[in-house]
Order: sequence, then C-alpha cells, then structure tokens
Amino acid sequence: MSIEDEIYQDCFGDDDDFDKELDQEVIEDLAMDYIWGEVTDDNPSTANGLSGLEQVIAYAFDLAQDDKKTIRKLKYRVYARVSELNGGCDMSSADSFSLQD
Repeated sequence: MSIEDEIYQDCFGDDDDFDKELDQEVIEDLAMDYIWGEVTDDNPSTANGLSGLEQVIAYAFDLAQDDKKTIRKLKYRVYARVSELNGGCDMSSADSFSLQD
C-alpha cells in the first residue's frame, strides 16, 4: 500500500463515500490555489469560524460546515500536497502551517 493510500485510508476508512481519483484532483486544485494565494487559511469567518480554505473544502466535498473532523483531515491532505509541490517539507516550513482545531 502506498503512503497516499495509507493517508486516504486513515482519513476515510474502508467505507468512504468519496471518489479517490476525483478527490485527488480537487486536493491538487486546492493546493495550487493555496500556493497562488487565491485561498488562505487565516482569518476565520465570524459567521462560522472556518477559514477560506476550510469553507472551500466544505463546499468542494459537499460537507456540512460543522463536520470539522473531515474538513480538518482534508485540509491536512491539501497541506501535504502543498508541501510536495514546494519540494518537500523541512522543519522551518512546517511551522508556517496552522493546523488548529
């Protein structure tokens, strides 16, 4: 099993309702949007407490905004892809990601 498959398994389990290939395309698009600064993970909304990135994830995956656990797991996947696209992760860049509840 690949690392990507292990991460996917950890996030969604065996009986997930997500299409893995489509999900990866959405994660890729969100990672690129994050890199380009088109979506950010700062300044949570006063209305629902979600950042722009979290709101886009909820919309893209048709999740309820209070499904914070799934949104957070998908956000980790976006961050992992951002790291891959930026050439990997080192300890100095790891601090730039806000993985708060």
